Amino acid sequence: MSDKKIGQKLYCRMCKQETNHKYIYKHSRSNLDFGEWDYQWFEDYFITQCLGCDTNAFLREYGAEDMQEMDEFEQLVNYTKKYVYPEKPIAPSVKNELLHPAKDFENAPESIAELYKQLVSTLNSRHYLLCAVGLRMIVEAVCKETGVTEGIIYDDLGEKRYDKHGDELIRSNLEGKINGLQTKGFIVEKQAKTLHQIRHLGNVSAHELEIPKRSTIIDGIEIIENMIINIFELDKYQLM
Repeated sequence: MSDKKIGQKLYCRMCKQETNHKYIYKHSRSNLDFGEWDYQWFEDYFITQCLGCDTNAFLREYGAEDMQEMDEFEQLVNYTKKYVYPEKPIAPSVKNELLHPAKDFENAPESIAELYKQLVSTLNSRHYLLCAVGLRMIVEAVCKETGVTEGIIYDDLGEKRYDKHGDELIRSNLEGKINGLQTKGFIVEKQAKTLHQIRHLGNVSAHELEIPKRSTIIDGIEIIENMIINIFELDKYQLM
């Protein structure tokens, strides 16, 4: 098993420190698997085992041709990024600084309010991959609660697309539903564009396991918060 030892110490949730690990399963993929020749990259997935307590974890390692840095001899060398799950907990003093406060929504449907609370909790736990998927789920939930089931599809220039019969192309996927929210007046065009960005972020995270930045997730949550306020919360204000 010595040839299966991971070259770098990884965090073990049972030992509560970085320890030596080996892997018991490995799956690899690269640009060659997708017929891509202009940009070289690879991605390895490992099920790992702590050599101290035998606890299992998950490791993802990613490298690409443009991931380079200077070594101690001032030579340009390639490096890789490693992501361990479960992640190493944040120190309490740092964690408190990073907490994102959850808003209280009085009029939003219970399903949306609960999804939102779980999303903020996931953000504060630093599970950004799950956050990206959660953002998309909330958009889906808003469409369901507003009764929007479909919408017109537009091309990259913002022009309507048409089917082979010359009719407007209508789809019941999330792209169509977001456009349906705009058509029915729940959101404006600029909001629709930002929701499409959230849709794309969720797709990339779910299918390519690309972990977004914390700042990106926070931007997405603020967009979601404003949408919930505009659609569900404004009616509670009676100024006259």
